[in-house]
Amino acid sequence: MEIRHNIIVLADDLTGAAELAGIALRCGLRVEIHLDRPTASRAGVVIVDTGTRSGSREEAERKVADLAQNHQWGPKSRARLFKKIDSVLRGHVLAEVQSLLHHSSYHGALLVPANPSSGRTVVNGRYFVDGVPLHETEFAADPEFPARTAEVKERLGGEAGSVEILPPSAPIPERGIFVGEAATEAEVRQWAARLPPFFLPVGARDFFSAFLQEMGFPQKTVDVKKLKPATSILLVSGSASQISRAETAKLQQWGFWPLPALPEEADDSAKKAWLQNAARLLQSGRPILLRLADSPQLSLADAQHSVRFLIGLGALPLRHTEVRELMVEGGSTASYLL
Repeated sequence: MEIRHNIIVLADDLTGAAELAGIALRCGLRVEIHLDRPTASRAGVVIVDTGTRSGSREEAERKVADLAQNHQWGPKSRARLFKKIDSVLRGHVLAEVQSLLHHSSYHGALLVPANPSSGRTVVNGRYFVDGVPLHETEFAADPEFPARTAEVKERLGGEAGSVEILPPSAPIPERGIFVGEAATEAEVRQWAARLPPFFLPVGARDFFSAFLQEMGFPQKTVDVKKLKPATSILLVSGSASQISRAETAKLQQWGFWPLPALPEEADDSAKKAWLQNAARLLQSGRPILLRLADSPQLSLADAQHSVRFLIGLGALPLRHTEVRELMVEGGSTASYLL
């Protein structure tokens, strides 16, 4: 079957895929998220979670090379390609971009990782979060890709000369891989407006928004006061970031009832009590918050066990419990649930 999309996005994890899907939806576009690879669809935007962030660099290179070769993407393709990267450059960013360029007809790539709308900027070749150098923020403690420097070139890695940093308004050379500095949303929009036609756009949320706007899809304003969430909500949060902790703390203030994670070594009595508590909370119709990263004593195995037990082994006692809306925070957690 022929794949007919206006835009294809390659994201290296489910969180990034979902984030850009929300942006496309606010632009009035029909969106689908596909796992592993794009398939036939009528959606205007297809976002592919390649799952490459959690694997090795070699696996990431092979995966995007295979996709590029099979779909023959390039500047003359029917669909526009956008490579989604983590805004603070976690993952195998440069390896994936180089692999895509090697196996496509693009002349180069323009990376705009900054998200000024969230206080994440690139200035003088260095990455800042709310004015603080990247390696002095919570990202220094990232379990997979800890930030050891604020220098963007060093953060990306690669051989000397493989990436060049361009200040705002600088001319973009005809070939190569370039990082566009941006301290404001206006500067991000300028990069999108000046993207060469034979270049692959690579970036995070703000650059994708600007990219869509340049294609004639501006975001629509959403009045959040008119949104009416379901009364029976289960929010599963697997993110350990400080921002996530702060946001889920607000949710508890707004009426979400916390459900603690279940340790993997819990005995049958503890499991039964935990399930009874979960069922009681869910049957009450109250919104429930199952937070998997609150306690440093809980391991990833504990977190996964909580989810597995709730939706798997523990599903029988909950089968008469209505959950009208399931929300998931954290790419690994969402992937696990799927």
